[in-house]
Amino acid sequence: MIDKNCVQQILGSLMLNPSFLVESDKYNLVPSDFSDRFARKIFKAIYTLYTNGAEIIRPIDIENIFAQDPGNKVFFEQSNGIEYLQDLQEIAEVANFSSYYNQ
Repeated sequence: MIDKNCVQQILGSLMLNPSFLVESDKYNLVPSDFSDRFARKIFKAIYTLYTNGAEIIRPIDIENIFAQDPGNKVFFEQSNGIEYLQDLQEIAEVANFSSYYNQ
């Protein structure tokens, strides 16, 4: 994925509706689909949270995943992680997930 807007829409939508991850007949996302390191780590955190039972994922949930590793915690903070995730949630158009996925 190269289009920054698509990446943001997909990540934000996954935070609000992580069940897209199990719709493998329609959507097949893997970490390597994200060229940006931070987006890749956010995707992995969303995936981990969802597989552990989360139905909606908030920025604090993802921050807690990053906090489990000191290096990732620093990377998250340097990337203004909380603000970035809040922005993702705010701009996400879950109803348009298919469109962004297909782009």
